[in-house]
Amino acid sequence: MRGRSVSTALLSAFGTGLSFWLYEKQVRSDEILPCLSGGCDTLSQSPLAWVGPVHVSLIGVVGYASLVALRLLTCRYGGRLLRGLLVAAASAGLLFTQYGALVRLGIACAWCLVSAGCITTIWATSLTSLRSAPASNQTGPLT
Repeated sequence: MRGRSVSTALLSAFGTGLSFWLYEKQVRSDEILPCLSGGCDTLSQSPLAWVGPVHVSLIGVVGYASLVALRLLTCRYGGRLLRGLLVAAASAGLLFTQYGALVRLGIACAWCLVSAGCITTIWATSLTSLRSAPASNQTGPLT
């Protein structure tokens, strides 16, 4: 169980850093985004890269940071409620990533694929953690 907690926290922290770096490169600077697939600049300059006034990379920063916080709370307090919230948040991130980058835009951006791999792994480990948690091991105020 501890290994899944650490891997989820580390992947969430990596996703936060990656999303912030992409936000800095795509929105706050005029630098060209290094990309292996060639679709990254197409994506970042597209109006589809915005959800209202918010760039998708900033949504990634908030989403991944929320996953870090939920994982730390789950490690500290335990409980099926927090594990369920973690799975729900990871599911929302997975759906957002899959729909946004792969379906709606149809672009294979290398950084989007890295993020998709991260959130898919986070989702799978969170779901496994929820399923394998014994019902009698619910300690703490948030069970």
